[in-house]
Amino acid sequence: MKTNRIIITLICFMLGFAACAQTPSVSSKTGKQTEVLVPGYKLFPTTNMWIFLKLDTSKGLVSMVQYSMEDKNRLEIPINYIPFASGADAIPGRFNLYATQNMWTFILLDEVDGRTWQVQWSTDGKEGIVPISTDSSL
Repeated sequence: MKTNRIIITLICFMLGFAACAQTPSVSSKTGKQTEVLVPGYKLFPTTNMWIFLKLDTSKGLVSMVQYSMEDKNRLEIPINYIPFASGADAIPGRFNLYATQNMWTFILLDEVDGRTWQVQWSTDGKEGIVPISTDSSL
């Protein structure tokens, strides 16, 4: 009898724990779906310990961010000034950066339509973004 009580208690505990561990996709109070938050900006490390690349994930804008203990050495330099998506097309999470084997080069991918760009960053002012595809329809 005591064993049955312990088993029933353990089953109730596990069911309660499992119910609390699940994340509902619909709010019980409002009846609306909960939104999955996608970051508007991401930081990507480079092999230079002082420099990160900052990506606007909705527009495809990339900046080089340098941090430092000295105020004069902290800076953010845009690598591209013209967004690759705007208006209704500028969806958070649309763009992503991928590192390459070359420490100065990343690939920018438009995860909606597949366009790609070569992102060059540098410490001597020669950064820029160029399209990889030569297909004019992209």
